[in-house]
Amino acid sequence: MQKSNLVTLLFSLFSGARINIIGQLFGSEAVALIFFPFRSIKSIFSIKPVKKILLPYGLFLCSLVVSDIFVNDISSEQFLRGWSNIIFSFIQVIFLINLFVKSEKNYSWYLMFAAISFFIFRPQMEGEFMLESNAFKVFFMFGVNSLILLLAYHLGQKSRSSPILIFFAYALFCMIADARSNGVVYFLSAIIYCIKIFRIKLSYDKIAFFFSFVLFIGYSGYIYYASKVLSGEIGGGNARQILELENPYNPFELLAKGRVESLFALTPIMDRPFFGFGSWANDATGQYILEYNSLKESPGGSTENRLIPAHSIVLASWLWAGLGGLVGVVLLYFRVFKWGFTLFMKTNSNLLILIIPLMLDQMWNFLFSPIGHLRQTAPFFFALVIVEYYRFCKQKKLTGEI
Repeated sequence: MQKSNLVTLLFSLFSGARINIIGQLFGSEAVALIFFPFRSIKSIFSIKPVKKILLPYGLFLCSLVVSDIFVNDISSEQFLRGWSNIIFSFIQVIFLINLFVKSEKNYSWYLMFAAISFFIFRPQMEGEFMLESNAFKVFFMFGVNSLILLLAYHLGQKSRSSPILIFFAYALFCMIADARSNGVVYFLSAIIYCIKIFRIKLSYDKIAFFFSFVLFIGYSGYIYYASKVLSGEIGGGNARQILELENPYNPFELLAKGRVESLFALTPIMDRPFFGFGSWANDATGQYILEYNSLKESPGGSTENRLIPAHSIVLASWLWAGLGGLVGVVLLYFRVFKWGFTLFMKTNSNLLILIIPLMLDQMWNFLFSPIGHLRQTAPFFFALVIVEYYRFCKQKKLTGEI
């Protein structure tokens, strides 16, 4: 075992552990600080894509500092917790890039021990996890995702069609287990990977056909899922949302119902679009919380937690840090998504088995998941794409193609 393999193992193994420092410090972040590659920092920053993510991270952080200190007078405890999301995200990306450049095997080490870590630490943190009606999504999904990616990646090296079957089967399981968005991610991953490996050339007619096919299969699956929920065969927190809809067979109504936090964030953003509300977006008067509770049809909800809801990385960045935060985070994700798309279009690497579902998952997180994902799930995807894009560009230069 190489040293980089061992460090990757430690990093991912402790990713589920939490230490109460500056809010919560993840065990993986402590490992990254201890083993941070200071000696290799110059060579890491010589990688062109690394330079291109420095500006977006810096813009987001500087905008948040201005909002916290000069505009909103946020307490030190609160702004340190806010800044840590950006700083530790960047530290982890650099740390993982250094490991992944040294060995492609570290992708597998990461996925394997990230899953183990999740199963070791998560139930201990949550207590009576089996009593949760949505237990799979809350307590097991992220660990199982890592195992599914690991299995698909290794089986895909022997049979290129194996990941398609694995992704389809897992998508079906996720829908039954009330993890809808995860099911959609893996369903689309199977379709997209199928197009890639069978080298289907997409004309306008074929794009229209595949789009219609995906809509038909997807909506048919949704109707089946909704009917099972209405009959009581599928339960859980997410499933209960369907019972509250005027038209349970309208997926757009379900999306609006399930993502009120994301859509609601635009209301306070329009009141302070330039500098935002600072880290964690404190609602000093409770006005926005009351409006939010009203939209959630729970007007009697508590206003003790005065943090304005923002279930979206892009909108939370805007809500916290104003326009600078919005531009920074959009530029960051746009660049990484662009590099990932280039790899999809111009390479046939087995690592597309990992890149496709991870990119779809991060697209969802960008729009509809809490800002904590910038620190928790984005670093692995960012580092993977940056390293493979760097290798792709390096190889093309060697062959004289660019």
